[in-house]
Amino acid sequence: MMSGTNTDDKNTTPPWAKDLPHPEYALFPRVLEEDPWYEIYLVASGIYAFYEPGHFQEVISFLVLGSDKALLWDTGMGFAPLKPLIQKLTSLPLTVINSHLHLDHVAGNHEFGAAYAWPSSAALMARQGRSNDLLGRSLTAESFAKPLPTGMSTQNYTIQPWAFLPIPQGNDLPDGFGFTTSIRDLSSIHAEAQELFTGTAFDLGDRQLDILYTPGHSIDSIMLFDSLTNGIFTGDTVYPASLYAHLLSEEFDVFATYCDTMRRLQLLEPACSCIYPSHNLPLYDKGLLGRVATKMTAIEEGTATGEATPYSSLLTYRGKDFSVIVRHL
Repeated sequence: MMSGTNTDDKNTTPPWAKDLPHPEYALFPRVLEEDPWYEIYLVASGIYAFYEPGHFQEVISFLVLGSDKALLWDTGMGFAPLKPLIQKLTSLPLTVINSHLHLDHVAGNHEFGAAYAWPSSAALMARQGRSNDLLGRSLTAESFAKPLPTGMSTQNYTIQPWAFLPIPQGNDLPDGFGFTTSIRDLSSIHAEAQELFTGTAFDLGDRQLDILYTPGHSIDSIMLFDSLTNGIFTGDTVYPASLYAHLLSEEFDVFATYCDTMRRLQLLEPACSCIYPSHNLPLYDKGLLGRVATKMTAIEEGTATGEATPYSSLLTYRGKDFSVIVRHL
């Protein structure tokens, strides 16, 4: 039974958790195993995944270490403190960057005082946090597969305010935080894929993380291209599960923009070794970029067949290891 919840004291497993644990996690060394909420894995050189399998989002935050600095890519659901765990793994100066500003990626930002993200209208709301009564499905009994940490309950959980810092570009680079102009050689990358690069990177010393602007899942979605592994941190834009191309926005055409981003990412695939998604699995086949792009193009062209969902306005288009949820076009 979860601490402080009104759920019945039953040992039931919600449907989304019946296939857990994912067997792929057995491939990675696990560290700090004593922590009751996070499962923490070393998934590549200097890259730790903080996985939250106790909640249906199965969100993953990443700690990336360099020789001089460290970067935290998202802060998860905030059900348990991240900062003490980070401090056990590194004493390097740390900067927090959000893949985008949806609540399951920013709830721990307040622990670190401030976090960088792509500037957008979403920042004004996200940085104010969110009260308990506005968290809806995130706090239902069916959303959890294990007890919340001691002292945390579904009744007292909130997302606390934090200081939003816009990711700098061009000559507007702050001192001391590790931002630099991109040093990656783009000459071998397709011209359309080059347009994803913002020209700004985060310099960790022996590795640079180029910042890509990849709108689609949200208008503020970004990715990081790691110079050491040639892997791409994809946020919520690409991962092996249901991809949300149906969300409504007054600021941009969600599906058309998502399609354009994916076509450019497919052209970037030859330069990429793997992807580091922010849900479900922390390391995955780079071919997912092309598979998603191909499916979205087929949807856009009307040659793909969708399945009905419980919501009359939405269709699901299935691929080999993912699906795309789209509004009727």
